[in-house]
Amino acid sequence: MANIDVFEKEKLSLWLKDGIVNNFSTLSRDQTCDVLIVGAGITGITTAYMLSNLGMDIIIIDKDLPLNLTTGNTTA
Repeated sequence: MANIDVFEKEKLSLWLKDGIVNNFSTLSRDQTCDVLIVGAGITGITTAYMLSNLGMDIIIIDKDLPLNLTTGNTTA
């Protein structure tokens, strides 16, 4: 949330209000998994959660911060 000065914190969505942890690792080598999920919005995160509960090895990739774009700016 580098642009917090652009928005007043009380006007942010619930997703962004508490801040997003941004200490996610990057893929620096070839890895294997059962399922690769492209997109770390609410759908990708929920899918990863459900599949991991079934014992699957999941990797999620996204071009930006998880839960930051459409999901981060929704009030749903």
